[in-house]
Amino acid sequence: MKVLSYKPQSVKNPQGKQKVYFCAHPDDYRLLDEIGKEILSRQSCCVWYDSDPTAECDIQELLSLLSGMQLFVVPVTTKLLTQSSRAMDTEIKFAFEKMIPVLPIMLEEGLDELYARKFGDLQYLSKVSRDPTEIGYGDKLTKYLASVLVGDELASKVRAAFDAYIFLSYRKKDRAKAQELMQLIHKIPFCRDIAIWYDEYLIPGESFNDVIMEALEKSDVFALAVTPNLLEAGNYIAQYEYPKAHTAGKNVLPAELEKTDQAELGDLYDGIPACVNAYNDELREGLAERLKGIALLENDADPEHNYFIGLAYLKGIDVEVNGERAEQLLKAASDAGVTEATRTLEVMYHTGDGVKRDYHTAIEWQKRLAEQLIAVYEKSNAQLDYESAFDALLKLGDDYYAVRNIPAAEKTYERLRGFAKEREESVDFTTSSPDNSICYIKLGDISKEKGNVYMAEEYYLKSVEILRRLTEELHSPSLYRNLSIGYQRLGDIASSEWNYQEAESFQRESIKIFEHLEEVIDKAISRRDLEVSYDKLGDVMKAKGDIQTAWNYYQKAFELKKQLAEEGNTPEVRRDLNMSYSNFGDICEAKEDLEGARAYYLTCLENRKQLAEEMGTIDDRRNLSACYSRLGDISRGMNHEEAEEYYLKAFKIRRQLLKESGTIEAKRDIAISYSSFGDLRLARGDTGKAEQYYQTALAVFQEIERRADTTRAISDLAVSYESLGDCYRKSGNFKKAKEYYQKSFAIRKQTAEKSGSAASRRDLAVCYSKLSDVSEDKIDMRENYYLLALDIFEQLATKINTPQSRRDLLVNYVKLGDIRLSQEDKDTAEKYYMKSIEISTELMMKSSTLKDCRDVAICYERLGAVRLADGDTSAAEEYYQKSLALRERLAKETGTVDARRNLSVSYESLGKTSEMNHEFATAEEYYQKSLALRERLAEETSTAEALRDLAVGYNKLGYIDEVDDNIEEAEGYYLKSFQIFKRLAEETGTLEAHRDLFVGYINLGDIGRANGDFQGAMENYLKALEIVEALTKKRSTAQAFRDLSVCYCCLGDICKETGDDRGAEEYYRKSAEIDELLSGKSDGGE
Repeated sequence: MKVLSYKPQSVKNPQGKQKVYFCAHPDDYRLLDEIGKEILSRQSCCVWYDSDPTAECDIQELLSLLSGMQLFVVPVTTKLLTQSSRAMDTEIKFAFEKMIPVLPIMLEEGLDELYARKFGDLQYLSKVSRDPTEIGYGDKLTKYLASVLVGDELASKVRAAFDAYIFLSYRKKDRAKAQELMQLIHKIPFCRDIAIWYDEYLIPGESFNDVIMEALEKSDVFALAVTPNLLEAGNYIAQYEYPKAHTAGKNVLPAELEKTDQAELGDLYDGIPACVNAYNDELREGLAERLKGIALLENDADPEHNYFIGLAYLKGIDVEVNGERAEQLLKAASDAGVTEATRTLEVMYHTGDGVKRDYHTAIEWQKRLAEQLIAVYEKSNAQLDYESAFDALLKLGDDYYAVRNIPAAEKTYERLRGFAKEREESVDFTTSSPDNSICYIKLGDISKEKGNVYMAEEYYLKSVEILRRLTEELHSPSLYRNLSIGYQRLGDIASSEWNYQEAESFQRESIKIFEHLEEVIDKAISRRDLEVSYDKLGDVMKAKGDIQTAWNYYQKAFELKKQLAEEGNTPEVRRDLNMSYSNFGDICEAKEDLEGARAYYLTCLENRKQLAEEMGTIDDRRNLSACYSRLGDISRGMNHEEAEEYYLKAFKIRRQLLKESGTIEAKRDIAISYSSFGDLRLARGDTGKAEQYYQTALAVFQEIERRADTTRAISDLAVSYESLGDCYRKSGNFKKAKEYYQKSFAIRKQTAEKSGSAASRRDLAVCYSKLSDVSEDKIDMRENYYLLALDIFEQLATKINTPQSRRDLLVNYVKLGDIRLSQEDKDTAEKYYMKSIEISTELMMKSSTLKDCRDVAICYERLGAVRLADGDTSAAEEYYQKSLALRERLAKETGTVDARRNLSVSYESLGKTSEMNHEFATAEEYYQKSLALRERLAEETSTAEALRDLAVGYNKLGYIDEVDDNIEEAEGYYLKSFQIFKRLAEETGTLEAHRDLFVGYINLGDIGRANGDFQGAMENYLKALEIVEALTKKRSTAQAFRDLSVCYCCLGDICKETGDDRGAEEYYRKSAEIDELLSGKSDGGE
């Protein structure tokens, strides 16, 4: 026979106690003591459990035991949700079917989607929430247990409401028959309010007989469930219960449930009355005779009596559980104005206690409760009645919010604010009531939910102002904590809008209070509050670009976490420590100290490995995969092979998690892995493989967006489109790149218009820049895109003034300068470049990161280009040398592909300057240095960019040899250059690649002329002409027409040298017309 165990074992008699069942995966029974203690410290009850949850048993017998439970408490873990167990497969389903409340306690993060598959929209209680603004787990548990379970005092009132007691005696093997008899008795109208005692949950022990005697003495009737099992020799009823009842003169009612030999029954049970048939009127008549004058039908009209009896049937207090009858009685009591009946009906529908769970019906009952309690308060004007009404109205708003009925929640919170304000005015408070603060917080949360962060901030500020005045007056630690959390809210709002100056101010206020509380209270919760605040301020300072201050606050948080670890090295504390290692790694990465970043993340990795192995939770394994992924990101700047290894390890974990859970979060992680593989391949120059990975990632992101139309899902999709755009741009397929950038743009524009946030506007500006980069055939369009981006970047730089916003602005100035310089508008180009150098040097002086040095070097490079275009080689060389000094440092310290490429550009620029000064030997030295770098880079990466750089390098040296009359060597360089240009034009089809090919044909034509091969020269020049004429049709820029003029001139020279004077004259005329046209343009434009 199946027997359940219970806690606390110190309770000798669990009879009459509310029954809570601990329902868990077998591996989670380690949590029984912890959760059991939490429940028992808050409610007078017994926590029942299966002492051997893996042993085979009679399922029907087990379910019969479970049917008497008032609450199932379920610890939610990865194992419960992903592995088969009796708890998940049978017991929880049974609780839902029998409408017994189920309280899931969430013990791991990241399980929401898996949980929803198993539990639907059943709300859980989180034990792992890190949000300090939430009501604590302990407070929520206390409130829930009080709403679902009946305390000893209320249970006594319920028992006092019964008309009479029947002692039900039965053999254990007849438990089902006994329950049937109980139901048959209560179907008789006058027996509705009769309690029936039976020993279903008594466990034999030293107090067993004493409890039986107490129940017998209390009872008015001794009902005996008669079956043939009563005739077995030596049974407990025949030996003890019946003789005691008979001796005490109790009214004995034998009710025959199965045909039983009456003679044998009379022999075994001395003086037993004749049996009544349990299934016809004999049962009713027998009870009527024995309860004459005891059952009081007139009580049925008393609302409070109906409430107590309804509660008895709901909770199984000395009667069988009957949800339908309970609901009828409680509704009658509620209709008559019994507020506790209304409250109980709300709890029933909210938890699924005795009825099918229905949050919307629960809300209707909560609405009635609020109205009833407001009416009570309006009559009494008593403080306690006001508090009850306020709490009811607050819960109504929270319930609306929980089911995402935001308009109704907002309307309710507005009403709540008015209600609190009226109370405040009526009692003449000297300062604001804490209730007003609660109202403003709730309205702030609503505004934040609706995306109106400005209104949210306004409400939060009002809440903080109230709490600030209250703390000055009352000095309550709880009020101080609420005030500090209020400052955190404001800091988070400011951070979300990139207003880091305000964010810093609010977080510092929060820290000031928490530091005071930590000194005064010195509790673990105060230290955790403080370390969270330190981390938040560290995040703000990092965003502001104050890396050292960010490090200092992360260090303070880390020291507190170590203290907490010494007090109790729980998984939660260890996870917090890992967050610190991640923060330190991020700081090192921001400083471009990749080795330092790698070291911290490796420490984090070892700790997360241990947690993943020990706990095995989805969240811990997911954190481990994230650590591998970050190590891949860091290694990508140092060692591509190592980066790929880390990405692969992350991918394998994520693939397993996707297989186990199939959640959207798991799918998103897989998509991120594919994107990381794509980023790595793109960095290597393998655009084909990168495209495959990005397309795979895009397919997953598209699926996620279809399933979960969230802001994050939409943003992920935009990023995925941009990654593909970047890939196609790098491969030279500008048409495809533009197609994907436009898809991203559509999303970015809609998001920016909808939210107006700084982040969304920056994303839109970046998208404008990307579109400009691939609009190579339309200069005016390119410039217009950058001007649109500039407008946003200038606004953001003015408003938030962070290093990132300033850097965005300087990069945009550089891009606009490049466009103006390409149109020979040197003055405007120089103005843009001067603005960019001003910002970049300012940033470098503040932080002096490698990124800042790189930006300054670029700006010097561009200013040198302007001076060179203007013929001022001295000034150009000065700027180029400044750029070179920075780039040599960067290449030495980082050794990255970008750093070495930029160094090659500096050498090339100085070579150009020397070339213009006719210092060809010096020019050749610089070009050779540039070429040496580019040959290595082309060998390492083979990207279109690296190959073009190499071709340009060959071209430069070819020209120097041509000038020095080293025609053979010049031809060798030009041929190498031409072969690359031809390959890139065929593979990419870009206008830039075709212009390069045009240059290649001109160079080969020049070599032909120098060698006297006029026929070959003419063929190459004509091929060049074909290309440049097509280019001028597609892009009518000054450069394109200048190229056309050069080509006509070359053809004229060949005609002249071959005696074709008429042909030469025609070509020279065309060239002169173009030169005249170009010289006539005052702005140097198209």
